[in-house]
Amino acid sequence: AFALLNFVLGNRAVFYSAPILWFGAAFLLTCTTRFIAQSVQSKGEDAALPMGMSQTASVASATLALIALGSNLGDRAGWLDHAVEALDALPGCRVLQRSQWRESAPELPGDGGPYLNGALLLETTCSARALLEALLEIEAACGRDRAAGRGPRTLDLDLILFGATRSDQDDLILPHPRFRQRAFVLEPAAEVAPELRDPETGASLEALWARLRPTPQQG
Repeated sequence: AFALLNFVLGNRAVFYSAPILWFGAAFLLTCTTRFIAQSVQSKGEDAALPMGMSQTASVASATLALIALGSNLGDRAGWLDHAVEALDALPGCRVLQRSQWRESAPELPGDGGPYLNGALLLETTCSARALLEALLEIEAACGRDRAAGRGPRTLDLDLILFGATRSDQDDLILPHPRFRQRAFVLEPAAEVAPELRDPETGASLEALWARLRPTPQQG
């Protein structure tokens, strides 16, 4: 493209008698410039990924994450439905399964009225921390104020499992420390991912729920 452009500019006869060549040179130059710019952008995006991984390869590194949802303030089902849509719209995330919404009693008297709870299975290329931050942002956008402590809340999103990740950091504990004792988490979790395993105990979610599920005599 550059050679053709120099030829056109250096040859007056061609310059004045063949304008189509001038247009062709400009078009080729534009295409060449765009190709170079796209190549640089692609290399820059790949450079932001772990060494040896391209954008295409990053899709193969997706992790399955289990998320518990709850609401006991306002339009409970509406908040939960909105959270599912928001999670499915996150870059690098896809909701694979969503449980039915189930009503449950609050854990403590000060927690407010009955909850609507559920769980979903998410496929994501995000890190555990990035996903946790996204959950907190979705909660905040729905009016949840975690700084206020316990009490009624429009939306509660808990990261229960993130693949086989185990973490004991203060702000990122995986698996969730209390999920094995919570029927309102295990029942919907076993619905969406019965074979998913707890990385600490090795038990499947279906097995964990079977241990906690009330017997007919208890029911």
